[in-house]
Amino acid sequence: MQSKSTILVVEDNASVRDALSDYLKAQGFAVVTAVGQSDALAILRTKSPDLAVLDIVLSDGDGLSLFQEMRRFTKTPVIFLSGRSEDTERIIGLEIGADDYVTKPFNPRELTARIKAVLRRSQTSTHSPEAVLAGNCLYFGGCVFNSLTHELVNARSETVLLSKGERKLLTVLLQHPHQVLSRDQLLDVTQGKRAEAFDRSVDNLVSRLRKKLEADPRSPKLIKTYWGGGYALSADVLSHPPEN
Repeated sequence: MQSKSTILVVEDNASVRDALSDYLKAQGFAVVTAVGQSDALAILRTKSPDLAVLDIVLSDGDGLSLFQEMRRFTKTPVIFLSGRSEDTERIIGLEIGADDYVTKPFNPRELTARIKAVLRRSQTSTHSPEAVLAGNCLYFGGCVFNSLTHELVNARSETVLLSKGERKLLTVLLQHPHQVLSRDQLLDVTQGKRAEAFDRSVDNLVSRLRKKLEADPRSPKLIKTYWGGGYALSADVLSHPPEN
């Protein structure tokens, strides 16, 4: 289990972060580290660690706020670290949904045991309705689309929200990668009974989606045009982050 589990460590104290990272790696975990809140969110929007260890006090925010932001798009299990031992902070952390809470200074062996316990619990609930959002995040062409929050992290590493029409268009393209879909098919999905013959709204939607999606909308690589045919997504679609 350990060799297949990736742990995100979010800690702004370099000595603590490095020591914990080295220890967890020695225990067989893969480790990704982040210095603060913005760094951690950038990682979480492109990777899916099995568990996150979050320090409560961060240089650009706090672990509680980071946790709440995380829950907008992922259910990665979380263990809080804190240099304060007040019961109030621990209770708040657990009440907002954290899986465990460890007070500094901590024994690395104890933290590792808690990590293993949380991983066991999360893995046994993989198929429950409350499972990690593995089925809601789709990875394609350097982009990530979260069908739960409707957020898209595009090829320029920007996080954007999609309109209802853009979301419907992207969803059907993701469901049929490398398949040319005619304008009539896309009209039916995006407009339904309101669609009219020679309606060019699909072309406008594709243009808007390309601006939000592509690294260079003037030279689209992901949504290809097939003259006389329609459009196709020219990328593989994965339900997990691609391996580097």
